[in-house]
Amino acid sequence: MKKSSTSILVFGVYLLGMGLGLTLVPNVVIGTLGFPATDEIWIRVLGVVTLVLAFYYISATRADLKTFAQWTVPARIGSSSRSPRSWWQALSVPSWLCLAQ
Repeated sequence: MKKSSTSILVFGVYLLGMGLGLTLVPNVVIGTLGFPATDEIWIRVLGVVTLVLAFYYISATRADLKTFAQWTVPARIGSSSRSPRSWWQALSVPSWLCLAQ
C-alpha cells in the first residue's frame, strides 16, 4: 500500500470512529471537544453524513483510486490543521476521567 493510500485509509478510519461516536453517543464526543451537551437531532445527522464519507474514503482506498487521493488532499490538509489541539484535548487526563465517571 502506498503512502497516499495509507493516509486516506487512516483518515477514513478516523471518520468512521467520529461518525459512530456522533451517531451513537454524541454528547460524549462533543463534550470531549468542549461543547455543551445537546438534545438536537442534527448532531446525529452529522454523524451519519460522516459515516457516509468514511465509507467513500475506505472504499477508495480498497479500490486504489489515485484520482480520489488527489481530490482529497486540500480537504485533509484543511481538516488536520485543527486536529492537533483537538487530539490533545481528547487525550488529556481530565477528559478521560469525565468519561470514566
